[in-house]
Amino acid sequence: YLASRGLSQTTITNFGLGYSIDGEDLIRFLKEKGYTYAEMEEAKVALKSSRGLYDPQSNRFVTPIMNSNKNVVAFGGRIIGAKKEGVGKYYNSMESFIFHKSNEIFGQHIVKTLRNIKDVILVEGYMDVISLYQAGIQNAVASMGTALTAEQARIIKRYAQKVYYMYDGDEAGQKGMLRGV
Repeated sequence: YLASRGLSQTTITNFGLGYSIDGEDLIRFLKEKGYTYAEMEEAKVALKSSRGLYDPQSNRFVTPIMNSNKNVVAFGGRIIGAKKEGVGKYYNSMESFIFHKSNEIFGQHIVKTLRNIKDVILVEGYMDVISLYQAGIQNAVASMGTALTAEQARIIKRYAQKVYYMYDGDEAGQKGMLRGV
């Protein structure tokens, strides 16, 4: 899937892109690392169902959301291929004690490493940032949707004084850009 999107191994590595295998592999892995089921549930990396804990990112292409210190605070997942009945194409981590969407900017771990940048390109989603990075444009970040928050604007201001909006051309993207300006 990643190769079909034209992504290099460097891009895949720098963004930590991967795939969550179906089953309980993540839960077993975290348990072996010493995490309790309660901790997994509290961090929202595992959710409870009538059959026990499960990985909500199962069978998805997974994009880790990293903070400025390159710590993974959440995940965005996308089903590859045909989706099952009643299953959404996308699944993004829920808010938790370590992740507050309104306080994070996707791609800031890359922008933070750049020196003397004059501007930042603000896009909506993960793949927008990743595609621009693959094309050699490393000063892009995403608000992870069209609702730019005051905290996200403050984060962007740390890196550059000028922001170029490049939200999607659809109605939601255009309205979000006007609200953000």
